Amino acid sequence: MSGLKKFFREAFALNAALPAASGQADHYLGLDLLRGLAALGVVWLHYTERLNIAFLFRHGYLAVDFFFILSGFVMARAYQARIASGRLPILRFALMRAVRLMPLIVLGTLVGAVAELIRPGVADQHHHLIDTMRALLFGLVLLPMGTTTTLDSVVFPLNTPTWSLFLEAVANVAFAIWAWMRLDLWALVPVLGISVLGLLWGVHRYGEIDFGALPNDFWLGFARVGWSFSVGLILFRIRGRAPRPPFAIPALLLVAILLMPTLGALNEAFDGICVFFILPWIVWAASSAHFGALGQRWSAWSGDLSYPIYALHFPLIRGFGVLGTKLHLSLVERLGVVAPATLFVLLVSAAAYALFDVPIRRWLTSKLNLPLARSNRPAMLLKHTSDGPAPE
Repeated sequence: MSGLKKFFREAFALNAALPAASGQADHYLGLDLLRGLAALGVVWLHYTERLNIAFLFRHGYLAVDFFFILSGFVMARAYQARIASGRLPILRFALMRAVRLMPLIVLGTLVGAVAELIRPGVADQHHHLIDTMRALLFGLVLLPMGTTTTLDSVVFPLNTPTWSLFLEAVANVAFAIWAWMRLDLWALVPVLGISVLGLLWGVHRYGEIDFGALPNDFWLGFARVGWSFSVGLILFRIRGRAPRPPFAIPALLLVAILLMPTLGALNEAFDGICVFFILPWIVWAASSAHFGALGQRWSAWSGDLSYPIYALHFPLIRGFGVLGTKLHLSLVERLGVVAPATLFVLLVSAAAYALFDVPIRRWLTSKLNLPLARSNRPAMLLKHTSDGPAPE
């Protein structure tokens, strides 16, 4: 438990070691802070769905597109030059990304399997057990699966958000090949064009850009990551021309987007405008943010916890959904559940980060003789920059 105590002590103690107060090292702390806000937006989306609070965070799914843009931006910063120069071979890069992504994917899948096995009201226990074991095997190796008979009809039934982490892994491999071949940004034009067509078709077909998790729309997830990840690569190239508004503007704009209720006939246009224009601008503008000591601390803390929150929250909140439906709570009572439930997710995520994720990644990094990533050390003790749904 000493690692967890140290994590919280450093998160709240202003006299602890801080990221560099100025210069390139802390240039993207604004992105770290927004990553945490976006991760919470996804949590609150899933809470409100399970608790039937239809007017809150209905556009939380756009956080996924924000993550993909952010991932492209920071992947370019952290790895493009090293891969292009040959200092970082593709296989070594792939191992580094697997070490970064897989521990929490495995943990989230295992927690999801436990939640599924203790779920009440299962009619066919035998088939349910078989389906759960199949989903567990697929999830542990990050492979999507088709519709099952007794589990949720999504490609990762034990932990639904894993679909976007699978696409993140695919994008990472494609990025490494692009960087290794030393291709210019013009090589992204076909990817962008095909992705735009897929997004336009998908938003017209479904009335929103909330697709990619189900077997019948899984292929459209490639359009989401293809567009947003590529845009992130472009934004990094033009980062020197980024606007410099007060950080509150991109932060409040992101929160407003995620909080927005469903807009009926206008929803297609709203999602398209956000994904094609507003979310890229938010990443671009927030990349120029600078903070004082307290802002640096909370940004680093937010960046470290965002991936555990995203990777683990879904199986953790299933029980709260049962509370909301079985107890027939009023709207006010259901709203009251959100705060303690969010705190629960934060505490479990912090514990998983400090006691499981960091130690496992340290051990794997040592065994595989990989470079020590900054995120393999506890938060606030380092110069910190992170990417996408999973930090660097």
